[in-house]
Amino acid sequence: MAAIQAVTFDLWETLIHDAPERGAARSRRRIERMTAVLSHLRDDLDEARVAAAYERSAHQYDVIWREQRDLTTRRQLEILIGLLDERLVATLDATTWDALERAYVEPIHETPPLPGPHTFPVLEWLAQHGYRLGLISNTGRTPGAAMRRLLSTYGLLDCFAVTIFSNEEGLLKPRRELFERAAERLGLPPAQIVHVGDNPVADVAGAKAAGMRAILLGGQPAPVPPDAQIATLAELPPALQRLDPVA
Repeated sequence: MAAIQAVTFDLWETLIHDAPERGAARSRRRIERMTAVLSHLRDDLDEARVAAAYERSAHQYDVIWREQRDLTTRRQLEILIGLLDERLVATLDATTWDALERAYVEPIHETPPLPGPHTFPVLEWLAQHGYRLGLISNTGRTPGAAMRRLLSTYGLLDCFAVTIFSNEEGLLKPRRELFERAAERLGLPPAQIVHVGDNPVADVAGAKAAGMRAILLGGQPAPVPPDAQIATLAELPPALQRLDPVA
């Protein structure tokens, strides 16, 4: 079996952790700020209407996400604004779109997810042992550019040689193409990469389909057996050493 040269990670609930109340706070801020932008255009675009469109937009996004396709922030906003009034989308100028994108994206920096307790020491151990690191993340409502900024704030961005975000690729994990693109950008064959994540389908099945090994974080059952399963990220170094014949 090929020696392991690189480790790629899922992001949400693997390296950073969120909480329902933090997500709810971000949603409230998005709605409030989008309403402030839109209410200057029409008096009837109040917070209640924007909130209703925001909730309905999630159902439309889900239809696309179930097809393992992803959306840019601009496309998400076009769908959301179209739920308020389909005619409105074509009337917005560049300044208004910029203001809407800021209203939609900036709350991640005000109520952010937080690094897990083992994230920094594990990434440091991997770097010290010569592993190249990558990130393969689905994004939801928060685009890759915002996540890179957040990771930079935490001092994490420079840990990764490659960062793959679904909204920029137009595809969602478990699409094998995302893992193949990570391998190509790392300059390594998939057999020399281990992917680590908490989702049995998105992370384990996706990575294995691309020819990588996969380590599942957490206790969920997996339809495709992982190469190892760990309860916390702190268990990753010994798990890697067991998998790697030359470690």
